[in-house]
Amino acid sequence: MVRSAWILLLAVGLWAQTASYDVIISGARVVDGSGSPWFLADIGIRGDSIAAVGDLANAPAGIRIDAEGMVAAPGFIDIHSHGRRGIAAVPTAENYLREGVTTIVEGPDGSSPLPIGQFLDGIRKMAVSVNFATFAGQGAYGRR
Repeated sequence: MVRSAWILLLAVGLWAQTASYDVIISGARVVDGSGSPWFLADIGIRGDSIAAVGDLANAPAGIRIDAEGMVAAPGFIDIHSHGRRGIAAVPTAENYLREGVTTIVEGPDGSSPLPIGQFLDGIRKMAVSVNFATFAGQGAYGRR
């Protein structure tokens, strides 16, 4: 009985120490958006979530990306986008993602597609790679 307990404790201890990640971004200058200065850290990703930030030098990972000299930051928001013009042609929105933009807001100059709900339903069906929002433009009243 005592031996079984020791084996169980050892197994749990080893499991806790070897948390693995799908991806580790190592040695990045992390700018976390809090207003604090950047700091050097590794970022551990499991699935589609950040699971750890810190020293993950010895943690196992499926993929390890060397980010030495690079900055890791939360996604940026482009609040003056004309993304409606090209999002259907390139739903991956690579031009935005390569610049760190993860959210675009369409219609900043007073126009917007009507009806907006129908337009956004079409965006959802395209499965675009960025978050997409639109203004209800003052210049769109009565237009179809």
